[in-house]
Amino acid sequence: MSKKANIQSFDALEQFALHLKKSRDQINQASGEIRNEILRRQKTIQETLPQQVNKQILHWQEVIKNTKQHSGLRPSSDAKETLQRAKEKLTDLEKKKSILQKWKQKLPALLEPHQAQIIKFRSYTDLEIQRASETLIKQVQTLDEYTQIKVKKQL
Repeated sequence: MSKKANIQSFDALEQFALHLKKSRDQINQASGEIRNEILRRQKTIQETLPQQVNKQILHWQEVIKNTKQHSGLRPSSDAKETLQRAKEKLTDLEKKKSILQKWKQKLPALLEPHQAQIIKFRSYTDLEIQRASETLIKQVQTLDEYTQIKVKKQL
């Protein structure tokens, strides 16, 4: 009967426990990045894009106003062309504004289930992987203690 156990397998178990912890950290980081990306895109749709569209609308309204003031009663062909282009831009921007308003209304309902799933996944992996890693380390310690018991020599 052997007096020493082969502890290479214990080392592998300890390494696996360390990899579990590392995986947990990577999962938490990745899910945090996903959450941040969702929030960034939500902000873009709800704030940034509407501000940009409104700014462009004001710009083209100003172009129309200035062109009408400077062209007088008989606008030149350049003035007519500028007015036509500005009106087309305004029409296009109003369509974009309408689409953005619809997305602003839809977006929270579309994102909420996914955000909840991300939070649930993150908390599950955080808790369960931590628990598995700790259990594995305890088992390794128990096995290690078991291997340290000296075998009594039989007569």
